[in-house]
Amino acid sequence: MKIESLLSVLALSVAAGCQSSSGGTAVQEQGGPGADPMPDMASMMAYATPGEAHAELAKGEGKWNVAGKIFMAPGAPPMEMEATAEVSMILDGRFLVEEFHGSMMGMPFEGQLLLGYNNITKEYQSVWIDNFGTGLTWAAGPESEGGSVHLAGEIVDPRSPGGRPFRQVSTHEGGDRATMQMYDTLPDGSEFLVMELVYTRP
Repeated sequence: MKIESLLSVLALSVAAGCQSSSGGTAVQEQGGPGADPMPDMASMMAYATPGEAHAELAKGEGKWNVAGKIFMAPGAPPMEMEATAEVSMILDGRFLVEEFHGSMMGMPFEGQLLLGYNNITKEYQSVWIDNFGTGLTWAAGPESEGGSVHLAGEIVDPRSPGGRPFRQVSTHEGGDRATMQMYDTLPDGSEFLVMELVYTRP
């Protein structure tokens, strides 16, 4: 989330509290004609309160073994990868953090995922960082009827400084197994499976 957005949320929380305690007079006086109406406290609480989607995220807490396959090009033989992941919920169950440790192309690979569910937009939102780059990768998307989470975003790297689309599908297959498929985009606009991860409980 951008700093401006974070400050806006904090300001709205404070203003909503002031409106509730003062009957709304002070906030209304500051708003002026044409100003957006301030949300009521119930709306702010609904936005801030973890719900069913967050409870589903919490089911992933714990330690996982990860078996991965990475495809450098369509039809290319996969590179095998083994890793571990530790998943925990933070901020009173609002967000999931995954700490990922493995190796890729003979080098240590470490990454961190921050994943949450936005009660307003009704979508999952994620940020990924790792030691193979200095950028953040953002993605967002809904949950499908089958229970899979579909995220789409943009990769910015030396190959595509202007960015290129990617998407991923994450599925929990019971309490002890989960999968993730990531699809990259080729210069002609077509996509291919670039990574497949299988998570199992130790």
